[in-house]
Amino acid sequence: MNGGPWGLEVRPQSAWIPEVTETEVGYGIVGAGRLARAITGRLARFGAPPGLIFSRTPARASVLAQEVGWRLAGSAAEVLAASRLTLLCVPDSEIEPLAEELGSGPDLHDRVVAHCSGSQGLGPLAPLSARGIRLGVFHPLAPVPDGDPSCLDQTFISLEADPAAREELLELARLIDCRVIEMGAVDRPLYHAAAVFAGVLPVLLEQLAEQLGTAAGGGAELGDGLRALHWASARNVLRLGPVLGLSGPQQRRDGATVSAHRQALGRFDPALAHLYASIQEAARTGPADRTGQGG
Repeated sequence: MNGGPWGLEVRPQSAWIPEVTETEVGYGIVGAGRLARAITGRLARFGAPPGLIFSRTPARASVLAQEVGWRLAGSAAEVLAASRLTLLCVPDSEIEPLAEELGSGPDLHDRVVAHCSGSQGLGPLAPLSARGIRLGVFHPLAPVPDGDPSCLDQTFISLEADPAAREELLELARLIDCRVIEMGAVDRPLYHAAAVFAGVLPVLLEQLAEQLGTAAGGGAELGDGLRALHWASARNVLRLGPVLGLSGPQQRRDGATVSAHRQALGRFDPALAHLYASIQEAARTGPADRTGQGG
């Protein structure tokens, strides 16, 4: 078992397909957005029995159900009652109201419900405890811009769960071929901000880079080159880590180049000049590359 950041625990995965009876399905999903599409697509790809899906947008749920061969439910309560494990793939603001809505009814001691938010723990699901339901958080550390199942390739799932729900969620991660980070005591907003820094901000920076390339007079080929540069930097992080994988004029202590960048950016957009200065200041904590061979 390998250690991870924030006191987290990384566990290896193995294939598994749940057993289901004639009166229940293995998995149910409430929601039919991008994450629901990615997860159901992977479940179908890796041979899980058809599940049950509900969304407040029936047309979208119908399309998704047809794509993956799942059944449509008439309500979230129907999904919960019929599924051994229900994932709530809904916006963060809807998790607690949905849990309150589902919190009354007969006991369901053999059921697990998990939400997929990274910024919230088990708390919003607390109303379900009155029915004996086991609770969990199943947060994919992956950007899912279009719902393609490949978005979850080589992905980690950060998992928090009641002890009785843990194995069900571990098995779901194994089935969709994702590795698991078991969450310890973490600051949820700070953890989720870290995920945004790793998974969202690099994309925004690439957008800005390509805008600057266009403003500098470059064409489509420069855009392709900047995307290749973006990918090369990611490879260096994987190969060397984020400290040794850092390069550039700040690491070379090339103050004249950094100053020229800031002047050019100031003419283009003062806000970008300020952002660039802030990023370069953060880079000062890295080791200097005095060989002059950095990018």
